Amino acid sequence: MGARESQGWEVEVGGFSMVIGDVPAFTGTPVVGHPHVEEIQSRSLAWMCDMGLLPVPELRARYAGMRVGAWPSHCYPYTSFDYGLLLACWWSWWTYVDDVAPRMDCDQWLKLSLDMEHVLRCAGDNAVPTDGSDSGQPLLHSLADLCRRTAAAGSDAYYEQVAAGSIDALYGFGLEALNERLHRTPDIDLELSIHCEYLRGRYKTIGLILDVAYIEGALGFDVPHAVRRTTAWQDVLETAFSVMILQNDLVGADRDDAASDTYNAVSLLCRLHGLSPADAKRQVTRTIAARIAEFLHLERVFPDRVIDLHLPAVELQRVQDVISKVKVMSQGALAWYTETSRYIPASRTANTGDRFPSRCQA
Repeated sequence: MGARESQGWEVEVGGFSMVIGDVPAFTGTPVVGHPHVEEIQSRSLAWMCDMGLLPVPELRARYAGMRVGAWPSHCYPYTSFDYGLLLACWWSWWTYVDDVAPRMDCDQWLKLSLDMEHVLRCAGDNAVPTDGSDSGQPLLHSLADLCRRTAAAGSDAYYEQVAAGSIDALYGFGLEALNERLHRTPDIDLELSIHCEYLRGRYKTIGLILDVAYIEGALGFDVPHAVRRTTAWQDVLETAFSVMILQNDLVGADRDDAASDTYNAVSLLCRLHGLSPADAKRQVTRTIAARIAEFLHLERVFPDRVIDLHLPAVELQRVQDVISKVKVMSQGALAWYTETSRYIPASRTANTGDRFPSRCQA
């Protein structure tokens, strides 16, 4: 696929019109896809079935329609087939977690997330606790499988980043569960600043550390620790991921509103600042455009901001390549939104298996 401009990109998904062209994008970055996207999608769906995550036909149909295994084929189109398939299984697993977590009460989720953390720290090696609930076993066993495969796919430093990013994401889900229990709304300002509470929590659940680790794994390059510790690195990543979070919020605003899901910038601007839904969407749209411009500036000046590290030219170039691949991820996500059923409001997906079996619920 070629680059898509910011006008007129409208698609029909399951009878629901979703205007992706109204979402500001990195239009200078071409939208591409992995050449084996369909096989990767099919095999990652089969993996979910083999792991016991999709025990009933309705769930299998739902995940087939969501095409979650195709997400990394759009976001990491430069990867090898085998690594692309591994990422597809990871993304399928995380989507499943995102679906299951809200159906659990806070205590149940915190216990399960601690078990998941144990599996991650042990790289899945005979680490699945046996005293957990039956409903959590498929999640833990599938996570252990992913950890073992990931540890074998790259360096120790790479796996440590994947594990750290995964634990950070689980902590984010725990924060959301705790806020739900306390009936507490995360703070957000009208400017949607990159340091507001809402975005800081969403950096975790969207997987900021994890997604960048996946890029490093695909490129076969570990970002030096000295770079990770700089504010230049953190600034460029937080700015980029605020773009992707807000793009996701715009696309999912109607679905989240229909589901009374408050973890959406559009909803929070309405609730906390009295904006109408239309004005809130306009504010989010303006912020995305401004944040894209800010990211492009930070990307340009990044070498100057880390000059004191005296990185070899080749190493600096590879770090910059990781940064540029975040734009590819953003463009890939927008492309994936045009083909997934995930962002269709539930009221429009009647009789499509949109509910989990009772064993996956709290």
